[in-house]
Amino acid sequence: MKDQLEQYVRKVKDCYESCRGNEAATKAALVAPLFVILGYDVADPRECKPEYKADFGEGRSKDPVDWAFSVNNSFVFLVEAKAVGKKIDRYDAQLGDYYAQGQGAVKLGILTNGVQWRFFTDLVAENLMDKEPFLEWDVLKDAIPCDFLTILQRAEFKPELIKFFAKGKRRQSVLVAELTRLLEPSDEFVKLAIQNKETLFENRNLTATVIKEWKPILAGAIREWVQQQSLKMALDRAIDTPVVDPPPSPEDENYIEFWKPIRTEINGLFVGKPADRPWVSKWIRGICLSLGVLNHACYVELGFDDERRRERRDKALELFPVAVYPRELHESP
Repeated sequence: MKDQLEQYVRKVKDCYESCRGNEAATKAALVAPLFVILGYDVADPRECKPEYKADFGEGRSKDPVDWAFSVNNSFVFLVEAKAVGKKIDRYDAQLGDYYAQGQGAVKLGILTNGVQWRFFTDLVAENLMDKEPFLEWDVLKDAIPCDFLTILQRAEFKPELIKFFAKGKRRQSVLVAELTRLLEPSDEFVKLAIQNKETLFENRNLTATVIKEWKPILAGAIREWVQQQSLKMALDRAIDTPVVDPPPSPEDENYIEFWKPIRTEINGLFVGKPADRPWVSKWIRGICLSLGVLNHACYVELGFDDERRRERRDKALELFPVAVYPRELHESP
C-alpha cells in the first residue's frame, strides 16, 4: 500500500492543475483513486453510494453528499468532494448535517478537493461532527499519513479505531500547543523565571519592556534545557548491555529507512544500533527500553530489572491509562 500511495501522490502532483475548477475531474482523477488503493469498490453502489441524500424531513431540502461508504452493510463514513482550488473548510456544515443523520454508525467525515483533505469525527459530542478536523493532509506538502490510512483500509476498518486514533491526535495537538505556549513564554512565566535577581544580574523593575527583552532569552534557555536533558537521558548512568533482537523477517527491508533517524541522529538514543532489525533496545537506569515496528503497529516495551521491579512497573503504568494505551504485562525473573 505504501508504494501505491507514493504513486498516488506523484499522480496528484502531476495532474492537479488540470483538474482545477472541475469537480467531476477532481473526483475521478484525485479522490476516487485513493479509496481504490484503500480497498473500496467505488463502482459498487452497495459499497459506495454516490450522491447520497438523507431524509431531513419535510420542508428541508439538502444537497446530497458525494459519497457514503459502507462496510458490512452499514454506512461508516461520508465524503464531500469539491474541485481543486476551492476552500473546503466552507463546507464543514453540510458534511456535519449528514454526519448527524448517520444514526451513530457514521464515525468519520471527510472533506477534500483532491489536494487538501480534512478528517472529522465526534470527540466532543457523540454523533455530532466536531468543528475541527483531527487530521489534515495536504498532498502537495505533507508526508503521507500512512498510520491513519492503514486503519482506513476497508479490510481494517473499525469505527472504534478511528475514534482511538483521533483522540490520540487531539491529545498530541493539545500537548504541542502547550509546548508552543511554553516556548513563547507569557509575561507571568517570565516574571516567575527571572525573579531571582541575584542569579540573573537583573536589577531593574520588571516592566513590560524588561519582560519583552527577556522572552526570547527564556525561550532559548528552555530549548537548550530540553536538548541537555535528552543527552543526559541517553548517557547518564546508561548501561550499554547487548540486547538480542529478533531476527528480521524477509519483509523488513523497509524498516531500515524507518529506523534510520533514530539510529543516526546526533544525540539520538539508539545511535549505532543495527540498521537492519525492526527492534532497538537500550538500558537506561535499570530500565530496558525497546522500540519496535511489527505487523503495521508500533510497540514500546519497558523491562524493569531489580528487586523493586513490580513497584516501579506499577508506578510507570499510572502514566499510561489502559483506555488510551493498550498493553500486555509479562512476569519474569
